[in-house]
Amino acid sequence: MTPEIFGRHGMAMAQQNRLAEALAAFDRALQMKPDSGEMHHNRGVVLQQLGRTADALASYDRALLTRPNDAGTHYNRGNTLIQLGRMDEAVLSFQRALKLAPDNVEALMNRGYALMRVGRPREALASYEKALKLKPGLADAHHNRGLILAQLGRLAEALACHDTALQLRPGHAQAHNDRGSALLALGRLDEAVASFERALQFRPEFAEAHYNLGVTLTRRSRTEEAIVSFDTAFRIRPGNFAALALKAFQQARLCDWRSRACDIERLNAGAGLG
Repeated sequence: MTPEIFGRHGMAMAQQNRLAEALAAFDRALQMKPDSGEMHHNRGVVLQQLGRTADALASYDRALLTRPNDAGTHYNRGNTLIQLGRMDEAVLSFQRALKLAPDNVEALMNRGYALMRVGRPREALASYEKALKLKPGLADAHHNRGLILAQLGRLAEALACHDTALQLRPGHAQAHNDRGSALLALGRLDEAVASFERALQFRPEFAEAHYNLGVTLTRRSRTEEAIVSFDTAFRIRPGNFAALALKAFQQARLCDWRSRACDIERLNAGAGLG
């Protein structure tokens, strides 16, 4: 059998999600043709699907030795680097992919995400805006653009982005939550409450939305409801001691000293205080 036959078998197995067999086929092909960039690339894709991220990166690097101008390999390499938390390197991989394929919307989106993560919001914004010129109906691009605009203090524009994202995907719980955060920052508290509640309709165990709802209810002096929200946020994410602290503070306002004392004990335990 030839390496090409093993390669075709590997592709067939991968399409059927028989990943271990696909990997074995690509390995056999590479034993016969060790410099095949295509086989190294396909092997990397399978390794990535198997969760063997570092091995996938090594396969993509090997593929690029013989196919340095393959945009798809640079793109997949960037995604692997994101999974490994190596954001600066991911940015470079996506930039190489985009130099070879400037209209790759997925590469523009993922470059924008990596740029956000490394604290380069204006460049991230430009990346999302180019993606939206090519494909205006991307809910995630509108949503992430809104996050960046909020970070830059452009709250009204951020709100408009979240609204557009939700027109495209009404069930986008994170966008509802982030819309609520923009409204909260704008002082539009009742609308913020509605947005956080809408997020929780779509994702009831969304700790961040429960916490944000509690903060907003506190500002509306809806103390008992805020306590419930903070308590739920802490139940879902027990490490969220900010929620527990705010709950204790609201209980103090209600003079619920017994419950407050219990929560202060939990706070002290979480902080390692005797």
